[in-house]
Amino acid sequence: MSYNRYNNNQNFYNRKRRQTDDFGNDDEPKRFRSDGGGQGPVEEELETYLFRVGELSDQNRIGGYSVESNIESTSNFVLTQINNRQADIINILLECARLPEKLTTYSTLIGLLNTKNPDFVEEFLDSLATSLKQFLNQAQFSAVHILVRFISDLVNVKVVSAKSILNIFEKMADLVHEDKSPQVRTDFYVYCILSSIPWNGRLLYEQHGPELDELLDTIKSYLENRSKDHMALLKVWSVDDPHPQEDYLDCIWWQIKKLEEHDWKESQIIRPYVSFEASFKNSTIHDFPLIVPPEYSDKILYPLPRVIFRMFDYTDVPEEFILPGHHSVERYLVEEQLHSVINTYYQDRKLCATRLLQLPITNRIPLNYMIVEIIFAQLFALPKPAHLEVFYGSLLLELCKLQPNYMPIVLAQATELLFDRLDNMKTAGIERFSSWFAYHLSNFQYKWSWEDWKDSVNESLESPKNKFLRETLVRCMRLSYHQRIVEFIPEPMSSLLPANPKPNYKYISEEAADLEGTPVANRLLELFKERAIPEDVFSALRDIPDLEKDGETEINPLKVEVFTSTLLYFGCKSFSHAFAALAKYHMIFKMLVDSEKCQLVVLEALHDVWKNHQQIIIVLVDKLLKTQIVECSSVAKWVFSDQIKNEFTSFYVWEILHSTISRMNKQVDKLRHEYNGLNEKHKKSDLDPESVQNEITEEELEQKLSTLNSLREQQKNLFFIIIERFFAILSDYLTKLELKIEDTEQGETFKSPNWFKWVSERFEDFLLTHNEEVLPYLDDIKSQFLSPNTN
Repeated sequence: MSYNRYNNNQNFYNRKRRQTDDFGNDDEPKRFRSDGGGQGPVEEELETYLFRVGELSDQNRIGGYSVESNIESTSNFVLTQINNRQADIINILLECARLPEKLTTYSTLIGLLNTKNPDFVEEFLDSLATSLKQFLNQAQFSAVHILVRFISDLVNVKVVSAKSILNIFEKMADLVHEDKSPQVRTDFYVYCILSSIPWNGRLLYEQHGPELDELLDTIKSYLENRSKDHMALLKVWSVDDPHPQEDYLDCIWWQIKKLEEHDWKESQIIRPYVSFEASFKNSTIHDFPLIVPPEYSDKILYPLPRVIFRMFDYTDVPEEFILPGHHSVERYLVEEQLHSVINTYYQDRKLCATRLLQLPITNRIPLNYMIVEIIFAQLFALPKPAHLEVFYGSLLLELCKLQPNYMPIVLAQATELLFDRLDNMKTAGIERFSSWFAYHLSNFQYKWSWEDWKDSVNESLESPKNKFLRETLVRCMRLSYHQRIVEFIPEPMSSLLPANPKPNYKYISEEAADLEGTPVANRLLELFKERAIPEDVFSALRDIPDLEKDGETEINPLKVEVFTSTLLYFGCKSFSHAFAALAKYHMIFKMLVDSEKCQLVVLEALHDVWKNHQQIIIVLVDKLLKTQIVECSSVAKWVFSDQIKNEFTSFYVWEILHSTISRMNKQVDKLRHEYNGLNEKHKKSDLDPESVQNEITEEELEQKLSTLNSLREQQKNLFFIIIERFFAILSDYLTKLELKIEDTEQGETFKSPNWFKWVSERFEDFLLTHNEEVLPYLDDIKSQFLSPNTN
């Protein structure tokens, strides 16, 4: 694919630049601020000075200062402060050791300190070991991963012995022989080993070659026998063309083997300590304390496996750059640093963008391309991204601001590549791509080369590209307004435009005179305008009589429908109006909606009024759940009802379902924490009977547990409803497909392979996204829905 083709897209990103203050340091956390000079410390800013080591201002670079001289001056300053502030310095350095993009900077600093004050460095290493053990026991795996790599690099500055780090690696590798150790646990420790070897592999090979070979043989044997059933679920694309989708451990294994083929030499890690090799010659080398992984506990959630995301290859980047091969260790080193920077600074998008662009790399590596690829890798990660989806969109915006002449071009190229591969992308990825693209366009006046995609208009409505465009325009409308969408979409693509999002109130339509509920609806509308009290509104509803069934009276569904439709129409001006109306007449809902049947009527009425405005449906369904007008199980049944049949593959439907499940899960989690807290207090009161303040009675504890069990039963019921409905609708499709039965009601949409793709992948996405909550009910699910011979 030609690079020059994308230069024209730069015009679509041009817009007014914000004031330079937006790109300054004023918004940075205190610890990351520069003192502006860099030539000497600010006496009362020890923390700031240490965190900024190795970072030079433009003035310092022009003046001939180097990173190495900056590190050396910092070490000299720290040595003067050790006697008075040793504990403070150690605590700051422990935090600095977890800054992945400056790992070699701090290992160099520790190495220089070790040449002058080995006793201090020994204290630091003891604290580092204690910190690492704490992170292991607390299951803070990201911190463990970074610290193991940092300790590995201390071998290069003759602070830590190669044998001691090899001992740690061997203890981690021993887990592959434990039968009780789950694969995710062993995977993590194997990854810690492999991801640290690029930093010290050369020295390990020179000093302990046979032991290193034995370690790698153990890992090789483990990888050959390791299950990869997760691959099909975690792939972003259903095919491996044009880029292979590899398991993350397999990929890094081949990268390490490539490193071994090159005599353990790589060209990417910036190693400032090379300049100080003469100083390190007589350093005291310390044995790092042996770190033993904690015992396995089923309460610990280990990192899930990953599939390596690839989007660009060497033909996609400009000729002056060289994109490292998939299995080159340089590709891993850059990607890993980018991942680490994002995961470290995700709470500050401006600082994160700056750190990404400042990553030290060799000159010919196309950093912008790799940054974009890694951001999309995290955005599309299954089952869900590590951070909020909107973070990745805002990060890409910051990168475009910082590099307006380069980053927009790369991003436009990436967008084209992703669009071209939509037919093979998983449904969850397509939805995230659509959401990001709409958000991005909203910040660039919705300018895009839309004409390039006009051929997708002629594809079926369920085709990935056609659906992507329609769903993207709906999301654009959420961020703008309908007429704005009409203005920027070219005429050949007008059929993709969403409907005008006006309310559809049938009781003022042309057919209203023939509708049974029209008189009451008109009376209700007048009462709402007069701000009538709930009692008067409820009195007007009596004109619709209740129903008699089997000698019992039940609420007439028409009464519920008329009230709901009219109230929502009355509050149609804004979300605030709708919320106010629901709040004022909430009592009437509680009196009318006394069954699941009535709850479904409320949801159906909501959909009838706002069927052209998906965003309002999403928001109001959530509001109905929050105010307990409807229950989660009713929403699930409504999603699979005949009313939604023609919109079943629309993204907003699944947004509602996931939101509903998340609400239920949060309720269960909250109540579980409350119960655990009460249980702890109860145990304390048993140990200290005189403490009346903390005394919790058995009755209170049992009542809370009963409530928790009841809520868990509702959660289980919700999952069963969803799974049962998925089984029914997919089985019906496959049966009719096998028997070649045409369904005239469902039409071509139902019969298309794309329909099956959307629905089956939604089922897969549901199970993946909520796997932690579904897992406790797995045995019940198997017995309920799977035959005895089904695995």
